[in-house]
Amino acid sequence: MIRDAAVLMALNSALEPDGSLNLPTRIAHRHPDFIAVITTNRGYNGYRPLNEALRDRVQHAEKLDLPPKAVMMERAKAKTGYQSENVLSLLAETIMLLDETARANAIKGVAGMRSYIFWVDAVASGAPVRSTLYHKVLYKITTDPQELAILEQALVSHGLTDKLEELDIICHSHPDGENSEVMELHISGNGEYSAETDKADKNAIRLRKSADSEGHSDTSSDKNSDVSSNDNGENGTPVYHELDKPVSNEQKREFRKQLNKEVRQSVQGSCHEDIKLIVHRPEAAAQDREEYNSMIATLMPVIRELIRKTNPLLEHEVSAEFAKSQLYGTKFCADQAASLDFRVFARKRPPEEEPSLAVALRIDESASMSAFGRLDAAKQAAVALYEFCTGCGIPIMVYGDTADRSKLEQMSVYAYVDFESKDADEKYALMNIQARSNNRDGMALRIISDRLFKAPQRTKVIISISDGQPKAMPDYTGEKAARDMKDTLQEYRRKGIQFLAAAIGQDKEAIRELYGAENTLDITDLKQLPARLVQVIARFL
Repeated sequence: MIRDAAVLMALNSALEPDGSLNLPTRIAHRHPDFIAVITTNRGYNGYRPLNEALRDRVQHAEKLDLPPKAVMMERAKAKTGYQSENVLSLLAETIMLLDETARANAIKGVAGMRSYIFWVDAVASGAPVRSTLYHKVLYKITTDPQELAILEQALVSHGLTDKLEELDIICHSHPDGENSEVMELHISGNGEYSAETDKADKNAIRLRKSADSEGHSDTSSDKNSDVSSNDNGENGTPVYHELDKPVSNEQKREFRKQLNKEVRQSVQGSCHEDIKLIVHRPEAAAQDREEYNSMIATLMPVIRELIRKTNPLLEHEVSAEFAKSQLYGTKFCADQAASLDFRVFARKRPPEEEPSLAVALRIDESASMSAFGRLDAAKQAAVALYEFCTGCGIPIMVYGDTADRSKLEQMSVYAYVDFESKDADEKYALMNIQARSNNRDGMALRIISDRLFKAPQRTKVIISISDGQPKAMPDYTGEKAARDMKDTLQEYRRKGIQFLAAAIGQDKEAIRELYGAENTLDITDLKQLPARLVQVIARFL
């Protein structure tokens, strides 16, 4: 296995029809019968695409997906000895549907031949079809509840769930109702050990609960005082960290002035140059803290699970040092000249790929957002995205905007969260997101894009939550507004910013036309909005 694609660059010459390799002591010419076979997996953690120069030298390439159903069935027969055509066919259809659904929904797991053969083998041994589906197939694809729900819904919509239940009745274990290869583990309800054996469970093992297994305690135990963790000290007591000093009112005013100055510079030279603009930094009250904590209590289980899955992707070792004692390289090492192994060069170690992402969330605060629970969904999405990004160390900014509040304030921007702010309590201001007046989307996107563009991260993503088309006084609507939106998106896409739109209103087709179908999330069920946005951002890592 070759971990770094750069290693293959040294083999480029060998891939040419009359190629050769320059070794330290000789030149090795390619044999006419030499064949190099290179395989790479798609969608696996740690997967890296092959170098373009290497791919260009490959004379023949194959795309290997699941084989046809007939081939799957023949392989399963050969591996397991199971011969029931109906069962093999239904299980193969299920595997193929799950694989297709996982790819369509960007679920990273794989449903392949191994899962199919393991499932067939379990069914052939008399195990229930439905329950083994989870243990042999679904849980190998994912254990995320929401992703499992997507896969289960696909089975239901194609009628495979009912067929699998019918199959369970037909192929119901052994005649005597007992599987000799299955060992069941039972724990008595009261935790007491009993020497008597249940005749129905003669192959079972009865386990006794330990004395300290009941309940759960958050208090430190004297018996476990020597056990340390990331959250506890050496004696088991919590470790307290000194909080950052609170941001003074003077610092807040200076930051707000800085934002207003930079935002006005962002719109210079555009059609919004003469629009009267004010940037607000909403303050959080005690009631906002209570509302935030209440909301986060319901969202955190999903967020923590996604953070747990994402953090391993962020742990990359970055190295730019020189590796000595190399057969070839860009630097000659004089101190190695007397060496007899010809390793007298040094070359830079290629840096590992490091995820680098900055996120901006734009929320349309037009008056129509107050209908059908859209505003609550936008609040929850903002909170979920903020907690996820901060948990993964991803810079995030959350801005809201509205238009035509007054003649002196034609455009209002609400900077709830900004990645340059030092205020640790700014997240509570997200509870001040409101439905206000009109919306001047092109101007809002220009302001947010210009600010995000200054971030040092390589990948920059803006998500816009909106329920309708842009409309503001006096004539910012229709074709004029659409043209401004498209020009703004095109300008900043050329600068490397990616845009996604979460359409939560009736104008989904119009929003899809502005952003592009591939960049639009159709959120029919508003309850799914927070989790969908978090999952989308996680896939950029």
